[in-house]
Amino acid sequence: MGLDVFVKEPQVDSRLIAMPHVTLLPHVGTENRDARRKMEALALTNLRDYIVSGQGGNPVPECL
Repeated sequence: MGLDVFVKEPQVDSRLIAMPHVTLLPHVGTENRDARRKMEALALTNLRDYIVSGQGGNPVPECL
């Protein structure tokens, strides 16, 4: 089994590390050209919106 998302990232539960049938990976779900271009466009749109209105479209709740 391969896992790339963990409850308390970046910490990984030691029980998962000890399981021989589990492969732990970094979160790489966006490692493709199309996804990266969409992320870039969204970041630039959020930056523009913040400059224009003082608020971006995708705030990170933990940073509010």
